[in-house]
Amino acid sequence: MQVLAVGDDDGFIGGLIGGGSLEPPKIPEPSLAAVLDGHRSLGAPGSPFHGTYRQINLHGTAALLAWQQIPEAMQELFDNVAAMRAEADAGRLAARVATLFMDFLRIHPFLNGNRRTAMAFATALCERQGFVLDWSSLSRSELYYAVRCAAAGHSRVLEAALRSRLKRH
Repeated sequence: MQVLAVGDDDGFIGGLIGGGSLEPPKIPEPSLAAVLDGHRSLGAPGSPFHGTYRQINLHGTAALLAWQQIPEAMQELFDNVAAMRAEADAGRLAARVATLFMDFLRIHPFLNGNRRTAMAFATALCERQGFVLDWSSLSRSELYYAVRCAAAGHSRVLEAALRSRLKRH
């Protein structure tokens, strides 16, 4: 079985780690409206594909939701975010954020930019909890591997990467 490349945004990884030109979206808070606005900022002005959910099904894996399920799944994801309690322990926060990141990738709400948007979403979640998440200390291969594992439903590698890069404000 071939695994679909979920959100292959190599330009972003290059930009984040060095050498690329794409910037992550700006997501000031972990809310559905902020995520949609952040994703919209990835595209050219007036782009019909940025800031809106995909309206096609992606083939190659059964792990991704059908496009018709995206609005309900995203609402459920952000209901879970709203219900998050304050977390002072970096290890528990890393586990929770890794799970939400993995859920975001499983939903795969956009045609492109899912990884970039999930990373900005994770950063906003951590900031809301009083932590700084420094993605820049991950190498390209570490980041690629952690996100690939999360996209396949395995959060432990991403959790470990997050835990070691979380710092209290």
